[in-house]
Amino acid sequence: MSRHNQVLIVEPDIPYGGIGAEIVAQLAERFPCAEFKRLGMPRETIPANPVLHAGLLPTEEAILDALTF
Repeated sequence: MSRHNQVLIVEPDIPYGGIGAEIVAQLAERFPCAEFKRLGMPRETIPANPVLHAGLLPTEEAILDALTF
């Protein structure tokens, strides 16, 4: 598949049922041959503490690793 048919959605929340899922749904209707990947926080309780919360966000390294799909 061409790299022009790939979309990576990175969001600062869990990637289930959120805005990223809606973006993928909208794009998939318009571009059915495209390949989609979502990256977000792990599906677990997200702490209110800002330091702990920031530790769950996708890192630059994780984003770069996800780009190789």
